[in-house]
Amino acid sequence: MTAPLDAPAMVAVGLVWMAVHAGIVLGVRRWLRAPIFFAAVGVMLAVAGYVLGTYGGLVCAVMMEQVYQLLY
Repeated sequence: MTAPLDAPAMVAVGLVWMAVHAGIVLGVRRWLRAPIFFAAVGVMLAVAGYVLGTYGGLVCAVMMEQVYQLLY
């Protein structure tokens, strides 16, 4: 828990990185005149993709293990 205190420069780099990213995203949103509603939909789809990808990866790992046991 004290790791951020040991490297404050890295915390500063992370904050600048996030600020630049947020600025670019908001700038592109303004340029495209996209409704802010799409941000919430994008976050929900990202979480759904993360969950499905995790379980899909686990299922694939189990299937590959079974194929390996059949062949070797």
